[in-house]
Amino acid sequence: MKIIKIVQEIIKLHKIGFPNTSSKKQYLIDVLNLWYSLKNILGNERKVIQHSNLNLTDMWSKYNAYIDFQNKYYSTKDYLNAPVVRFTTGGFHSKNPLKFKTIDKNQKHSIETISFKLEKIFSTVPYNQWHSNIQFFLEILNNFKESKIDLYSKLKDLTIVEFGPGTGISSLLYQSISGHTFACYDLPQMQTIQKFVHKKYFENAPEKLNKFNYFTNLQGLEKFLKGRKFCFISNFAFSETSLSLRLEFEEILSRSEFALFSSNKIMSGVDNLEYFDTLSERLLNHTYLNTHFNNIENLQGFQKRHKIHLFNKNI
Repeated sequence: MKIIKIVQEIIKLHKIGFPNTSSKKQYLIDVLNLWYSLKNILGNERKVIQHSNLNLTDMWSKYNAYIDFQNKYYSTKDYLNAPVVRFTTGGFHSKNPLKFKTIDKNQKHSIETISFKLEKIFSTVPYNQWHSNIQFFLEILNNFKESKIDLYSKLKDLTIVEFGPGTGISSLLYQSISGHTFACYDLPQMQTIQKFVHKKYFENAPEKLNKFNYFTNLQGLEKFLKGRKFCFISNFAFSETSLSLRLEFEEILSRSEFALFSSNKIMSGVDNLEYFDTLSERLLNHTYLNTHFNNIENLQGFQKRHKIHLFNKNI
């Protein structure tokens, strides 16, 4: 009976459609979902409680359905191999690691330590791929050094809010720099993956795991941030959400020491360059800067059009 249910849900997902995917790849995703779910046929079916007022775009509503299927039927050890994770947050699966123009020797040890540990825990992904992915997030912080803004150093004194951490791997880097409490805001389905990754990574360091706090609603996050000095970081996720949800976060952005975003040019019909420009007119206590990924070589063509946006609080 469970096999029949799995097949029925895969057919339903096929009708929903995987965003930005050819029909050939769609069938491949169906096969992979069937394979991973049958591998775990004796496992318990898990259901993630979903809030009704998520303000999802059509694209993320579809992704969310696939993530929901993964959480219900995959073994946790296969989470990072899921097609939807590879497509939306799987930069660590890239077979062509990025090259970086500058490597700060003082930051090198931190990246190596995290990469070695991730390779040991999740052995299907080799060290150089972990290293490339983590340094990508680090270089986003370093992109504004020419403007004499050292975000890496700023992190050391701040609580971090990461909007849409994906698998939670970038959070490991940011929290290692800060050492303070950390807030992950995401969909309930994605937080299942983040909690799994963080729990495995900090299996022998519960005191570090306890610094991570997970939120799926704005009210809980606002209560957590009360009285805290914090920054706000979102790599692509914020710029892929609906405008109505972005608006709800502007009060938090106005109180942040800095807010850092990376974005596509246009997503779900929204011109992000125009959006962040108009946002700067509302965040009057922050200076707005934007740039391309200047410190990273051999980016794919579409990635060269991506931008980094910084709203730095005025002194």
